[in-house]
Amino acid sequence: MQMLPTMSSSTLGILCSSWVFMSSSKTTRSELNPMGLVNGVPASQKVREGNIMGSRTVLLLMYFTAQVIIYLVEQPITSLLKHHARLSRFISQLCLNSTTTWMGCFGADSAKGTWLLSNSRILLDHLTRTLVRSEHNFTKKNVTVPHYSGGVTGGPDLKQTQEYTEEFCVEVLSGVNRASYDALILDVPSPGVPQVEDLWEDALASELASFLGVPVDRLVE
Repeated sequence: MQMLPTMSSSTLGILCSSWVFMSSSKTTRSELNPMGLVNGVPASQKVREGNIMGSRTVLLLMYFTAQVIIYLVEQPITSLLKHHARLSRFISQLCLNSTTTWMGCFGADSAKGTWLLSNSRILLDHLTRTLVRSEHNFTKKNVTVPHYSGGVTGGPDLKQTQEYTEEFCVEVLSGVNRASYDALILDVPSPGVPQVEDLWEDALASELASFLGVPVDRLVE
C-alpha cells in the first residue's frame, strides 16, 4: 500500500496461475464455470485456494472503498478472476470501471495484455495503452518466440518477467496523484448481515485470524 499526503492507494496483483487460459484444462475454469467446480466442489486444491483468494480480495476492496482508498486490481488479459462469483457481484454493485493495457508499453520484455480494475476512472485512463499485433516485437531471447499466426508466444523465461516494471509503478503513482476524492466510486451498497457472514465463511476468516494471531471476533470488528 502506498501512503500519499492526501490519500492512500493499493495495488493488488492476485496470483493468476489458476485463472488464466493456459491452466483451464486442469482447473476446468471457463466463463460458464469461473469457480472451477466439478460436481459442486473445486476441481483441485489449487482451484480452491484461488477461489479463497478471490473472496479475500473482495473483503479488501470493501474495506478500501469504505476507507476511501484508491485501489487497482491487475490480472492478465485472459484471467477469469473478473468472473469470480463475489468479485463479479461487487463490480456490478459499485459499477466499477475496468480497462485493458499492455505491460510492453511500460518497458516489459513481452507484450503482456493486462486487465485493470479500479474505483478511479482517472487512474485507469492514465494507465490505458493500446498495442497492435505488428507492435508485438519483443525479441529478448527465451522470453517470447515467434508464433505461426504472425505474433509471438511465451518462451521458457517468460515467467521471469512477472514483476512490475519500474515504469509501470511510476505511472501508477502518477495516476493516483491525478485522482481526487470527488471522482472516486465510494457508495458501497449494504449487502446485509447474511451475505457478509457468508463472505467471511468463503474467505475462511478463521484461518486469517489464526495467521494474524487475533480472535475471529476481533478480526470481524
